[in-house]
Amino acid sequence: MSEKGLTFADAAGYVLVFTCGADGEFTEDETKAAIGILAELMVAFDADQDGDGDVDIDDLTKSWKAACDTFFNAESGEARADWLIACCTFLRECLGADNVGVFTNRLQGLVEADGHVSANEEKLVTIVNKLMG
Repeated sequence: MSEKGLTFADAAGYVLVFTCGADGEFTEDETKAAIGILAELMVAFDADQDGDGDVDIDDLTKSWKAACDTFFNAESGEARADWLIACCTFLRECLGADNVGVFTNRLQGLVEADGHVSANEEKLVTIVNKLMG
């Protein structure tokens, strides 16, 4: 995604932000869960975003902000979906076959974080599984 200016962590964050909004609302529980997933991924993949040699809260904040900015500043729902497709494709390459399943399983947990799974959330998880599969 470097051609779009996003890193691995930004792309993962974007998929997580998109997932949080799949039901039309951003709950605190889902947002906290998404940020936790992103933090775990960034540590596991040594995703230093600011070039200081470590993965810390500054890196997490930078990627979460980039993902949110990309999502909320998209011109249309179609543009958001295009970003989702591009990010999923990029993440599939970055994560490799072994880790894709772990990521998609975490998305399922994310949509369950607020105690209610909408039809749109279920559809999104299915679509992401297909895009990354």
